[in-house]
Amino acid sequence: MNDFVFTGKISINAFCSHNTYWKSACSKCIEVCPFEALAIDFDNNVVVGDCIGCGVCYSACENDAIELNRNLDIDLVKNVTEPSFGCIFAKGDNKISCISRLGENLIVYFVLKFGYINIFKGNCEKCKFKMSLEVFEKNLKKTQEILKALDISFDAVKIEQSSLDKPFEPNFGISRRDVFKIKERVPKRDFLIELIKENIKQSAEYIGTIRLSINEICDFCSICESVCPKGAIIIEKRETAVIYFNPSLCSACKNCIDACPKNAITAKKAFVEDLIPKALKLFEKPKKICSCGNVYYTDEEICPECEIKNKKRQELLSYIKDLF
Repeated sequence: MNDFVFTGKISINAFCSHNTYWKSACSKCIEVCPFEALAIDFDNNVVVGDCIGCGVCYSACENDAIELNRNLDIDLVKNVTEPSFGCIFAKGDNKISCISRLGENLIVYFVLKFGYINIFKGNCEKCKFKMSLEVFEKNLKKTQEILKALDISFDAVKIEQSSLDKPFEPNFGISRRDVFKIKERVPKRDFLIELIKENIKQSAEYIGTIRLSINEICDFCSICESVCPKGAIIIEKRETAVIYFNPSLCSACKNCIDACPKNAITAKKAFVEDLIPKALKLFEKPKKICSCGNVYYTDEEICPECEIKNKKRQELLSYIKDLF
C-alpha cells in the first residue's frame, strides 16, 4: 500500500496572485485549509502557519503557487501501479489525505494510463476535511470537461463511498534522505498540457482558464501585465502597441480585470483547446506623439496624461466660476 498522505509543510511561491496585485481577493487556499494554517498578513501576502501537510490547498490553487515538500504529483505517477485511491478513512491501494488531493491532472493521467480510476471516500460530512469537497467537485468538473475533449467517457472515473473499520495510520515523519533528496517538480498546468496536447479530439468548455477581450478604451497602461501572476499577458510598445495573451498560462484569477482602471477587459468562457500554448493578439494601436512630447497609443488627440491635466483644469475652472 502506498502512503501519499502527508506532503510536508507547504510553501508559497511567486505565482501567488497576492504577490503581483496587493488587492487580490483570491483566498481559495485559506478557505479549504482544515486546520486554519494559512492566513493573509497585513501586507496582503499569504503566510503559512502550523501546516500539517495535507496538500488540500495545493489542489485548490489554480496558480501553481503552492509547493509541496514530499509526495509530489510526480511521486504518485511513478509509484502507483493500481489506480485506486482513498483517504485514511476509506479503502484504496493508495492513501492520500483527502480525495480532494487528486487534481484534474492526476485523474486524467490515470484514466489515460489505465483506462479508469477508482476513488473511495469515507464519511465526508463528518470529516475535518469536509470544506474541501468543493475543491474535489470543481476538480471533477474540470476532469469531465477534459475527458470530453479527449473523447473519453466520464464513466472511467469511478467514485464510491467505502469506509474502513479502522483508519489507516500514515507516516507522519520525513526521513533525512527525503529532506535532502532533490525531487522533480512539475507544475500542475504543465503536467496537464503534456497529457492533452496530442489527445484532443473535440471542443469542450473548460473552467480552469478564461479567454480575454479588450475594448477600445484601453490605453496600454500595462497594469494588466504587471498584476498577472503567471505572465499570461505580454505588452509590446514599438511603432505599434500590441497586447498578447496566452490562455494556457491563465489561471482565471481575474487580477487583470479587477485592476484595470478603464474597465477595458472582459472575460469569456474558455475551452480545453485553450490549454495548448499560444500567443493571441488581443489588441493593438499605432504609436502617437502628443503635443507635450509623450508617446501614447489611443485614438484620442492628446495623451492620457494631458487628458487628466485638462480634466483637473476644467474642474478647477468650474469650481472658480461657482464661487462667483
